[in-house]
Amino acid sequence: MSMQFQHILEAPADDATDFRTRHASDAVRARRVAALEKVHRSYLKTDRDSVLEAEFDRLIDTSSLVFNGRRAEGRALVVVGQSGAGKTHAIRRLIEGRRELLPENLTLGMSLPIVSITAPSPCTLKQLGIELLRLLGYPIDRDVRENVAWNRVREQLRLRKVQIVHIDEAQHAVRLMNDHEIQKLSDTFKNVMQQPDWPVCLVLSGLPSLVQFAQRDVQFGRRCRFLSFDGISFPRDIKRLRYIVEAISTKCAALPSEGLESDEFLARLCRAAEGQFGRVIQICRSAAEEAIFAGAHTLTVRHFVDVYAAATGCSPDANVFAVRDWEFVPTGVSGIAAPLDGEEGGSTEPKRRKGRG
Repeated sequence: MSMQFQHILEAPADDATDFRTRHASDAVRARRVAALEKVHRSYLKTDRDSVLEAEFDRLIDTSSLVFNGRRAEGRALVVVGQSGAGKTHAIRRLIEGRRELLPENLTLGMSLPIVSITAPSPCTLKQLGIELLRLLGYPIDRDVRENVAWNRVREQLRLRKVQIVHIDEAQHAVRLMNDHEIQKLSDTFKNVMQQPDWPVCLVLSGLPSLVQFAQRDVQFGRRCRFLSFDGISFPRDIKRLRYIVEAISTKCAALPSEGLESDEFLARLCRAAEGQFGRVIQICRSAAEEAIFAGAHTLTVRHFVDVYAAATGCSPDANVFAVRDWEFVPTGVSGIAAPLDGEEGGSTEPKRRKGRG
């Protein structure tokens, strides 16, 4: 699998620019902010991005088909992976980079080719509809009935010319539902995809349990395609691990690495990340940030030890980067600081599975 780091933004963010202006006399802090920007505003592009882009192409192209004077029914893309796999950031980056998905001013108002929401937690079908209406610019009373909310959703999707609805963390919508409520959710999704005057495509992203939800209803499942971001393992993915460490250290942070080339360190890193590619990047960036704040001239194991301790609150004898018997230490990196622009990109190459029909 090919991998390449890309700098997302050549120009600094407005907030960082304002910071430099206000603290022009503090050259050290200004340089530190610039270095942090370079670390966080980069993206590890992999073959996964090409697969994801091809799936979006398919959704966009099929949504424009017309048969007997009617637009084709919508389809669904279900993107799954464990927490930290990089799903959210990969999809967000793709959406932001597609011109045909950018909002456009029309005579009757703003068109929104795609709307992207995060399912609230806990989530009901009504709450999901209200959240969609909020993003569509249609405020509505939270006491509204569920069917009224979704009637408004379908109306607004047509008026706003929405082609794709993306629901991130979609497992929130089914986690606490009983069988009857899950069936209502499937029926609602099918209704949105089939409405005669304006069918819409769906992108559902979240945990692997979404596959079971999508395939539970045969009619909904046959309208789906599935894309899975699998985890990584050591030593199978040692080359990828080594590339990430070196790229973040030298290309992003401009810090030569010291003691990070060994197989043992890479194995520890993989375990600390709990086998998730996005978390590997997350940990490496956080370690680089630690080195930048410390004014270090190299990126070392010590920075990984410190950032892991700060993120997990573990004791010294439970730090996977420090203890001798690290293979037996429980891990957990959910507290590692997120990057400036969302969930980490970069995941192992996904598997594609075609939906039925």
